[in-house]
Amino acid sequence: MKILMILINITFCFLGNAIQPTPPQWTIQAFQNYGLEKLYKIQPYLKTAYIESDFNNDGNQDVAVLVVEKRTAKKGIIIFHQKKNEYFVLGAGKAFGNGGDNFDWLNIWYLIKEKYAFETTFNESGDMIGSKKILLKNPSLVIGAMEDGAMNAGGIVYWTGKKYRWIHQGE
Repeated sequence: MKILMILINITFCFLGNAIQPTPPQWTIQAFQNYGLEKLYKIQPYLKTAYIESDFNNDGNQDVAVLVVEKRTAKKGIIIFHQKKNEYFVLGAGKAFGNGGDNFDWLNIWYLIKEKYAFETTFNESGDMIGSKKILLKNPSLVIGAMEDGAMNAGGIVYWTGKKYRWIHQGE
């Protein structure tokens, strides 16, 4: 019995490290239908390979996947709206907010369901002057760079009803 438990533990450790979870099949199908496999590769470069939630508040689960632009190797995220038949590329060769066109700095991302966020504000010289409160109507993504256990750069990605917007977090 003890040997069997050891073998089961070894198997789970091996499988947990070897097999990356894949997004729902409809997401893979949409990726192919839009011809995105010609430009991007779905690549789980962070521990959580994809995040699923109703980002646009239409009652259907949407999916955000980590991708790499094939031509430049620039990292980013593609968000698929399940019912609307639309997708949005953030980074991966396309500039998005203060995140730029390459999310190679990204080392953490997760879902939040808070109703408000505070956007860091700057003056014309680039000096931080405070923050302003932003209403979040839908679940949103936090994307950032962690250093010494704290997020030192990043933003919140949220749906405005028409597009995704970056809310700057940190300095």
